[in-house]
Amino acid sequence: MSRLTLACTLLVGTAAVAEDPAVAAARVRQEAVTTLVLEYQQVTRVFLPQTLARPATEAVASADNRIVLDGIRVRVEDNSPVMSTGGIFHRQQHISVFDGEETRTFFPRGIGAGESPVGIIHPREDRALMQIPRPLAMHFRGLKPEFGHDTIDRWQPTGRAMVIDGVNYPELEVQFKENLTRYWVDPTKGHVVHRVDSEHNGRLTRRETITYRQNPTGCVPGGWRDEVLRADGAPWQIHESTVTRLVVNGPVDAGEFRLEFPPGANVNDQKTHRELRVEADGHLRELTAEEMFGTPRQSTVRQW
Repeated sequence: MSRLTLACTLLVGTAAVAEDPAVAAARVRQEAVTTLVLEYQQVTRVFLPQTLARPATEAVASADNRIVLDGIRVRVEDNSPVMSTGGIFHRQQHISVFDGEETRTFFPRGIGAGESPVGIIHPREDRALMQIPRPLAMHFRGLKPEFGHDTIDRWQPTGRAMVIDGVNYPELEVQFKENLTRYWVDPTKGHVVHRVDSEHNGRLTRRETITYRQNPTGCVPGGWRDEVLRADGAPWQIHESTVTRLVVNGPVDAGEFRLEFPPGANVNDQKTHRELRVEADGHLRELTAEEMFGTPRQSTVRQW
């Protein structure tokens, strides 16, 4: 073997082995966790500015949520409220399921206040539609782009670091058009992500801070704080989540990933572009134009 061939072989071998520590750690976590049942409580605080109708105020609501993973299959139960323009929280519970082939979402209380239950059959097998919290997606499925986040193998080291409690947290980042996301990882805990900053056109818009606890499988998320920031840097929404139950690699019933819509639910089938209703016997009937839009009025020449 010539010296040149030997040198090339050594270089290729070195490049193959020299994987970024954060990527290698993410692969280990991902391969170690085949099934997961995680429950967490989320407390949402929204800071409302003063208006003519009300003083500056803080609205608070809490919700218990649940995530189930089994390989590529996913179930998300999200009870987090949404806020109306009037500053009032509305409970908008939804359940999303990916069974390995199809993604479905169900709103048991409807999408708006006082509406009938609504189901959606999504046009593609998209787990990003389920909105798994980013700290969980990064930790347990960090190299899976279908879970709706920038995968860890796309992050680029910046050479900078942040010192927190005497520990150097290396900084990595990923840029997409005008959006820049920075990540700080903890080398003392298997390169788990401690903080995430999101910027848009150079302005910090969101900050997430993640805490961890020890589990028989290693270091796992214990909670996270997600701040949505105003232009002046002050938070206007804060979501604080605490993990209340975690089962790793335990048995998961296949029924977790089956989602049947109940009688009376309206179903938007985005695959076939049809609006349906579940009848009492469970079959899906296509809605008529009158049912969807109401009885059409007769237009007169004067109205035209």
